[in-house]
Amino acid sequence: MRYAREKLKWNGWGWQDQHFDFEGRDTSFWKFLQTELKLQSLSPTPACPLENLEVPASRLNPAQAQALAKILDPWQVKSDLRERVLHARGRSLPDLLDLRSGTLQDLPDAVVYPRNARQIQALLEFAHSEKLALVPFGGGSSVVGGVQASCRADQAGVLSLDLSLMQHLLEIDEVSLTMTAEAGIYGPELEEKLQARGYTVGHTPQSFEFSTLGGWIAARGAGDRSNRYGKVEDMLVAAKVLTPQGEWLLPALPASAAGPDLRQVLAGSEGILGVIAEATLKIHPLPPAQDARGFLFRNFLSGLEALRQLVQRGAPTAMLRLSDEAETQFLFRFRKKAGPDPLPQRLIKQYLASQGYTQHPALLLAGQEGEQTEVQNWARQTSKQLKAHGAFALGPKAAESWHKSRYSTPYLRDTLLDHGIAVETLETACEWRKLPALYQALKDTLQTQIDQGLKTSGSQGFVMTHISHCYPDGASLYFTFAFPLLPGQEREQYQAIKTAACETIVAQGATLSHHHGIGRDHAPWLQAEKGDLGMALLRQMRKTLDPEGILNPGKLLD
Repeated sequence: MRYAREKLKWNGWGWQDQHFDFEGRDTSFWKFLQTELKLQSLSPTPACPLENLEVPASRLNPAQAQALAKILDPWQVKSDLRERVLHARGRSLPDLLDLRSGTLQDLPDAVVYPRNARQIQALLEFAHSEKLALVPFGGGSSVVGGVQASCRADQAGVLSLDLSLMQHLLEIDEVSLTMTAEAGIYGPELEEKLQARGYTVGHTPQSFEFSTLGGWIAARGAGDRSNRYGKVEDMLVAAKVLTPQGEWLLPALPASAAGPDLRQVLAGSEGILGVIAEATLKIHPLPPAQDARGFLFRNFLSGLEALRQLVQRGAPTAMLRLSDEAETQFLFRFRKKAGPDPLPQRLIKQYLASQGYTQHPALLLAGQEGEQTEVQNWARQTSKQLKAHGAFALGPKAAESWHKSRYSTPYLRDTLLDHGIAVETLETACEWRKLPALYQALKDTLQTQIDQGLKTSGSQGFVMTHISHCYPDGASLYFTFAFPLLPGQEREQYQAIKTAACETIVAQGATLSHHHGIGRDHAPWLQAEKGDLGMALLRQMRKTLDPEGILNPGKLLD
C-alpha cells in the first residue's frame, strides 16, 4: 500500500524518511531567518520520541472489541501507540505542538479501516449504539484542527475512521467528462490513473501529495490552478454519503432548479453531516501545453490592481500568485545559493534598482495551460497587459523555481520546529475594494501580536503574504508567519496570535477561510460570519443527519 501509515511521519509532514533539502542554501537561509527574527542563536528543540509519549489507555472494552471484530477483519482495527498518535491530530501548529510535546490527550481509542460503504454504515451504527464519536480521517493534512480525535463528555470514546483503503478509481465517463472515485484516494494516485487515460481533475493544492478526494470536498479545498479549474466545490458533480440515518445520495446533474443544491451543503461540511464514501468530479483532457512566468511589480498594491483588472477583463489564466515585499524577498533569498552573482544577474539587479523595482518588490507568478496556440496567445497578451501596469517580465525561471520546491516546502516546518521556530499560516478572502485594507490590517495585527508576545526576549516575528486565488469580485490573501517559540508558553503564544487575527478578519468583513476550512481553530468566530439564523440552519441539518452528534464533534459548529 503506497500510503501505508508506517511510511508516514506520526508527528510531522510527509514521508517518514524524507526531510527538507536546502540544496546548498542552508547558510544563507539561516542567516536570513536569524536576521529577520532578531535571534542571536538557534535553540535545538527536539520532538519527544514516540516511546516516551504519555497517553491515556484505550477506553474500548472487550465487548466493544469483539463487536468491531464482527464488522471488520482483525487487521482493519488498530490500537497500537503509533496508529493512535498518528490519527490524534492533523498538521496545524497546535497539532504539531501537541504531538511533539510528550503529553498527548484526546487521541482515538482505536483506528478503523473500512474497505467499503457497507462497512462504514456498520461502523456508524456501532458508534451510535456504543455512544462513541467517529472522526473521518483522509490524509490528516488539516491545518485548522479538523481531525482532532476528540469526543464530548457524554460520549464513551472516539474512533478514527481512516478511509485510505477506499482508494479506487471507479469510473471515467469520457462522454460527460466526469470521473467517480472512492473518497480515500490520494491526489497523486488519482491523477496518475486519470492521466494514464489522458485526463486531469486540475486540483493540486500544496497538500496534494498527502490529501484525499474526500478531504478536498470536506474542506472546500483550492489548488494552485483554481483560476482555470475552480475550487473543489465547482468540480463536485455527485457524491455518496453515509450518515447515522442512512445513505445520502447526491445525484449527478449538470444544473437543477429543484431547490437548493445540496452538493454545496456537503462541500465544506468537514465530516459533521456524514462520511463521504464516493464522489464524482469534473475532469478535463490533459492540456498539451503549459507556460508559467514571473513578473516584478514596484509594490504589492500596484500588482494587486493589475490582477484585478486582468481578471475582470476576462483574461484566461490557470494560476495567478502575487507575493508581497516580505514574501518576494524571502523567495529570492531562498533560491539563492552561496557565492557571488554572475555578471548578467548583477547587471539585471542594477537595472531593476535604477527603475524602482527593488525597494518594495512584489513578485507575480502567472501560468496558463491548454492548446499550444491558446498558451502562446496568453503569454503575449498577459505580458502586454501586465507591462502596461508597470510589471517587469522576469521570464520562466522564477516560476520554475517555485514549482520545483512547492511540495517539499512543508517539510521545512519540521526543521524549523526542531530549532525552536514556529511557522503557521492563515488565509481569508474578501471583495477587491476591501482587499488593501484587509491586507494591511491583518499584516499589522499579526506582526504586533507576535512581537508583543516576544517583547521580553528581544526577538520578533516575520510575516509574509500572497494572493493566490482571484475572482471578478475579489481575491484571497494567504499569510505565512514565523516566530521563535518561548519554552513553556507555546500554546499561549499561538492562541493570542490566532485570536487577534480572527477578530481582525471578522472586523474587516472577510471570510474566516477561503480553502482551509473551520475545524476547531476557527469555530469560535463562525457565528460572526454566518449569523444566528445561518448557524441555526446548519445545526438543524446536522441534527437531521446525525441526531446524536457522533460525527467529528467539536468541529465547525461546536
